[in-house]
Amino acid sequence: MESLDFCPLSLLETDLSSSERAARLRGVRGLRSVAAALGCERTRNELIIAVQDHIGRESDDEVLYELAGVLGNFVHEVGGVKYVMLLFTPLKDLARVEETIVHDRAKVSLTDVFDAASVDCLATNPLPSQASTNLLAPVASIPELVIGLIQQLSGVNTCSDAVDACVQVNSLTNPTTIGLGAKVSAAGLVAPVIRLLSRFNRLQDNLNGILETFRKLAFDDAPSVRRAAASELGSVAAGVAPSSFGTYLADVVWALLADEQDSVRVATLESLGINILGVNSAIAAAWTEGTRELMHSEFSGASFILSRSDDSGGDTADTEDNDEAVLARHKEVCLVNDVLSDPTAAVATAASDDASWRVREALARSFNGYLFHYFLTTSGNHAGVDHLLSIFANLMVDHEVEVRIAALGTVNEVATIATRSFADHASCIQCACLGADQAEHPKVRVAASKALTRLLATLSPLRQRRYLAQNVESGSDNLDAKAQSTIYNVIDDKLCSDEHVDVLLAVLAELRIVMPLLVDEIAHRVAVMVQRTEHENWRVRRAVNRVLPAVAAKRGHDAFECHMLEGYVRSFQDRICQVRTSAVEAIVILRELPRQDSCSSPVFNADWLMEKVGKRLSELYLTMSYYVYRITIVQAFEQLAANSALSEHYMEMIVLFLSDAARDDVPNVRYTAIKALRTTSTLASDRLVKNFIIPVLNELADSEQDLDVRFAVDTALATL
Repeated sequence: MESLDFCPLSLLETDLSSSERAARLRGVRGLRSVAAALGCERTRNELIIAVQDHIGRESDDEVLYELAGVLGNFVHEVGGVKYVMLLFTPLKDLARVEETIVHDRAKVSLTDVFDAASVDCLATNPLPSQASTNLLAPVASIPELVIGLIQQLSGVNTCSDAVDACVQVNSLTNPTTIGLGAKVSAAGLVAPVIRLLSRFNRLQDNLNGILETFRKLAFDDAPSVRRAAASELGSVAAGVAPSSFGTYLADVVWALLADEQDSVRVATLESLGINILGVNSAIAAAWTEGTRELMHSEFSGASFILSRSDDSGGDTADTEDNDEAVLARHKEVCLVNDVLSDPTAAVATAASDDASWRVREALARSFNGYLFHYFLTTSGNHAGVDHLLSIFANLMVDHEVEVRIAALGTVNEVATIATRSFADHASCIQCACLGADQAEHPKVRVAASKALTRLLATLSPLRQRRYLAQNVESGSDNLDAKAQSTIYNVIDDKLCSDEHVDVLLAVLAELRIVMPLLVDEIAHRVAVMVQRTEHENWRVRRAVNRVLPAVAAKRGHDAFECHMLEGYVRSFQDRICQVRTSAVEAIVILRELPRQDSCSSPVFNADWLMEKVGKRLSELYLTMSYYVYRITIVQAFEQLAANSALSEHYMEMIVLFLSDAARDDVPNVRYTAIKALRTTSTLASDRLVKNFIIPVLNELADSEQDLDVRFAVDTALATL
């Protein structure tokens, strides 16, 4: 600092006081440099105060957004984690800003700062005195400070006397109206505060007050605040005990599910399904137990469904005349009532009938969480699982495109949870296959292509069931094989001939993953499909090359030689570079393919690849007039040589081929061949290096005119 001929702080204040936005942005982005020049002590005593004063004057949202991001990474500049509390107040003021991007960025920065705080932090504010700045309100401890901060943002005071005193002092020095931005930020900071209190061993004393604050935010009059609270349910649940969640938040979740704003219902459904029911069984169980008694009083959806089930919907006289029909109807109503007595099933059922398509889309995205929890808690109750799968089948044929896409996106997770029930269900596979219809929206067909191709593996008899252990009945393998056949018929007949290329690309991309789990009949049909796929679109031709190794691993080298070798070799002279490159990449995968049985040897040994692929490529090389094709062949031989199991005979063939290519008329080919020789020399025997590689490099060193090629020659010789 003493060596500088200017004051960095004065320069910063000049930029921040400028009327030009660019100058103020420059000043904010240079804060870390100014802090480095001032040192930690002056940064704490002067720079933070200057920044705090500027926040009160700044009106441009872009500058405030940038400032919120910089302060989130300012822990080192103020002197480390011992002084992180100095960043709380400026970030708190930024979290009050009504502009969404500003308070969201401030919330992220506050979360980072809270997570950085540790027991090493100073117990009291280390700044000089309260007289100089409103930053200096006395603080008893870090936990009390963060609790006070969240109370100020939320406008809710449920604190202890010590924290209440801090809040009152800060309120006197910072009289600010509680706006929506502050409340939204407070909702997002509850979970980080819980984590901080847990690290400081202060959670037990303050949890009730924190959860009460969160409750009040969840019942706020503003939909945006309720939506923010709903989005944070999963994060809050992860930090509290199941009993606390059941006591304080079970009714909150239930009320938010019935909120008049569909955006709140969407956020609640996703938080409950994805972040609670699907991952936290203890919290999910507490929620279930805490909400059973609220189902008919707080949430009208379940009551509506039950009353609808009681409606006969037909002529009374006809019903009275048919005792069997009356008995069957009564059993059906009892069954539905029994299923809907479970909160999870009731929520899913009501959401599936919601008038807002966004709510139904949220249910489709998170349906696997609801099914998982129901399956887990009811031990796979057949009637309930069947009811939920019927709901999911309806989502896959919903009249809104977005809902159908979301349902198809989760169909494999659903099928993984209840594989047997999914395969047995009358509508699930049928509704999934309807997404492949040519009358469907292209986006739906792409989603269907991914979903159906993955289902080939999910419903495979060869799949190891990892997600949930199930009792597989006799004959289930035949049923799964039949389901595979039904699904692949749709893929082959509709999706592979779709007019939109993205549909076929999605199928080919997924086939790379599912091939090991296909039964032999389907694997054979896939190999035939790959063989006949000669598409005019280069992306499809590249995708075929990428799926070839997976098909070859499943079918073996004999099937590869009979059905796929010709097309594969032709791809080395494709007019599109990306297709040729994918052919070279396929060699790398083919040479390393492990067997699917216990044998440790690869599917394609090095000599077999040279005999079947290498010889064909060397013959093809002599007929190629276009030099870029020859470059691709040289690159392929470089990959063929990169195998320690290659015999001396075939290694000599490769070295001789590359030596001839190094004398090609085109410098680009020579350059590629020399690089390949350099790589091959590390695996070739001393005899091949001495008798073939070094002589050709010496020859080129004497005669080569191209500077790039000469450089490659000199580099290769230097490594030998």
